[in-house]
Amino acid sequence: MAVTPRQRFKSALHKRRLDVVPGFEIEFQLYREYGGGMPVVGFDFEKLSPKEKDLAHGRNAEIMLRAAAACHHDGLKDIGEYWDVGPGHPALLWFPTMEDRVAHVRALRREAGDDCYVFATVYLPLSIPFFGDMTAYSLQLYDEPEVIHAKAEQLLQTALESQKRLLDAGADGVLNDCDVAFNSNPFLSPAMMDDVFFPYLKRWAQATHDMGVECVWHSDGNLMPLMNGILDSGIDGLHCIDPFAGMDVARLLDQTEGRLTLIGNMSGLVIHTGTPEENYKEATRILEQAVATGKEGYIFSSCNTIIEEMPKENYDAVIQARLDFNKRMQAAQK
Repeated sequence: MAVTPRQRFKSALHKRRLDVVPGFEIEFQLYREYGGGMPVVGFDFEKLSPKEKDLAHGRNAEIMLRAAAACHHDGLKDIGEYWDVGPGHPALLWFPTMEDRVAHVRALRREAGDDCYVFATVYLPLSIPFFGDMTAYSLQLYDEPEVIHAKAEQLLQTALESQKRLLDAGADGVLNDCDVAFNSNPFLSPAMMDDVFFPYLKRWAQATHDMGVECVWHSDGNLMPLMNGILDSGIDGLHCIDPFAGMDVARLLDQTEGRLTLIGNMSGLVIHTGTPEENYKEATRILEQAVATGKEGYIFSSCNTIIEEMPKENYDAVIQARLDFNKRMQAAQK
């Protein structure tokens, strides 16, 4: 019996041996090129009537699933809540309400069937873009630590309530989108992270497992000083393995010894500014080095958003590199 993309993705999160490397993107925007149109979201979605919203959810799901199939992605992430890419400037893809997000996931599950693993998104327990006044936050860590913990507890409970609704709507697993690091180092020291971050991440991972699903954490930046906390948290996977911060997936696969599924490491800068030949070569290099470790638990992905401005021919080369690599991988195992 053939393994479906959804089953393959789930197996990768459980570090099971596979004959191919699965594919995924945490945020994908080339829907016109690969899906035949853009999802209706944000303020445009907000203006629709209830009937129009129902129709839009179905059309959005069709677009996203067509793109996933065209790109040979085994999993995809839902469209989350509002967030700023800059002060007062919303991200390209977001939904106005939790009810919209639940309906969106329900439509994705209906259209995907067993053909694609679907992540629901939550946000906890802290994140650099949501700090607001970072100086005030830093002072509060020392002057009012109880307030910091109260906020983290509130975010944890909100996340668990949200993900329960999204899982009930049909999501397969949960992705925590929570940046905590710059390219040089984490925003907070490892000791502070052990105090105000990892206890809540660990409780989130356990609660998510109690719901019967897998959990993945995303953060940009250099996470190496935090690796002990990450491994002890109980999460199933880590995205983005940021090459801009010096993180290398092959080295990290060796260091984590199969305790984490690693997702990412393909440079978005190469996809944006390189040539198709450079993209094919870089994707192949990452795949070869990751698989050469002999460790299970790797999912190929870019390190961040596949934005609208990226040339399709470059992403075509990335797709082709993984397809060609997987063919060679399968042939070698026969």
